[in-house]
Amino acid sequence: MKEQRCPDLFENTVRQLFALARSKDERLREFVLLFAPSLLYIYLSSISFGEKKGVGSVEVALLALYNMEVLDEQGQPRIAPFRLPTLARQSVFHEPASLAPASFTVDSLQRLEAGDAETVRWGPPTQMTSVTAATRHHLATAIMVAFNARLATLPKIALMHLCKAASKIVSQGFNRPGHHHRSSYGSESSFSLYPRPTPRIPVTTELLAELLHAVYFAIPAERSLHDLPSLMSISMPLSHFHYSRFNEFASLGIQALEDLHMRAQYELFGDVLLMTNAIKNSLKVNPSGQPSDGPMGISVALTPLTTTAPLSKSFITNASFRTKKLPGR
Repeated sequence: MKEQRCPDLFENTVRQLFALARSKDERLREFVLLFAPSLLYIYLSSISFGEKKGVGSVEVALLALYNMEVLDEQGQPRIAPFRLPTLARQSVFHEPASLAPASFTVDSLQRLEAGDAETVRWGPPTQMTSVTAATRHHLATAIMVAFNARLATLPKIALMHLCKAASKIVSQGFNRPGHHHRSSYGSESSFSLYPRPTPRIPVTTELLAELLHAVYFAIPAERSLHDLPSLMSISMPLSHFHYSRFNEFASLGIQALEDLHMRAQYELFGDVLLMTNAIKNSLKVNPSGQPSDGPMGISVALTPLTTTAPLSKSFITNASFRTKKLPGR
């Protein structure tokens, strides 16, 4: 790894990041979050190799970043309340039903007030003093949650390193076409030259979901698909198709998405597979490509407000039909 080439420079850099992570200035902590995916990969990869002592400074920096994110300005555990979405309130996905004056009944008002009162509180998270095997993935997931909360303000270079780190985390230890294989089997010395298999990094469903959240944000929303595949070829890799209007990180984002999908298949993570299949199908079957799309690729088509035209007096009704005489009588 790169930290083994310049250990002194790496240690000094991590110490500086540790000092910035403990700062009360949120802008400095956001700067440390830029390196969070790369630090997580270095830390988890070294743990898988059994080299925990070599990344002690990285563990301390990640631990400091975690504790500063879960505490508020007063040093108390942070509690994040949020309201559950309800159909009575408008959102980017739907329009609320128009409530006419005659619709304000006691039952409808009670349901509307109950929907506003139902809030969910996330937390309080536990403050960590040390990292164990049981809390290691919780630490990584919480840091990725903080990273994803600031995706809209992070520079593009952070998204590039995120895609690279996500691909390395989920694909380490898996053989791919083109990887190095032993070419000679004629002598016993060839067996000693065969490198030790690279250990795989253990992952959890929550960690993959947060990585997928960030990778999906890294894939631009403004896209148009040439040679749109049919539904029969939906299982083909995304790299087989040509994308235009992508930025320079398109290939990294698509590769990270396929790597996350592969690891979810290997681990049999159903919820992660549901997310990866939804993203892949959305990119293949229903690309929006509208300039008005937001950073997450959400396009909302609001229905125009229509007014019901009053019935004309010349319209024939049952009552008027009975009063008129039929022709020929």
